[in-house]
Amino acid sequence: MEEESQAVMSLLEVSIPVTSRLSQVEITSAIQRRHAENEISSADRDRALYSLREDLKTMQIIELTGVIAETATGILARQRIRAGDAIHLASAVETGRMLGAGLPFITYDTRLSEAARREGLIL
Repeated sequence: MEEESQAVMSLLEVSIPVTSRLSQVEITSAIQRRHAENEISSADRDRALYSLREDLKTMQIIELTGVIAETATGILARQRIRAGDAIHLASAVETGRMLGAGLPFITYDTRLSEAARREGLIL
């Protein structure tokens, strides 16, 4: 197991993961695309989609609200990132505000990681 994966697994042992509802759509899209491009079998696709549904049941899902959309719009004015990434950042920022504490933000995307750091998120 990679060092980063071990760190994530350790974090998940002591906390409830939080993710934007957008993750469900993005991951489903990636699985379906890989199947459509014959990179994975129908059985593997079905297993992956089932695992995704089960994993989401264990997470705190942050819905896309007007507040998150406004925060994401502000992030897009400051950062050169994709709209979806801005929604993920806004979800983390607003959840942290609601809890009154910073949340660890986990990503392996360099550009998103840099943007998260500039937005004051803990990496």
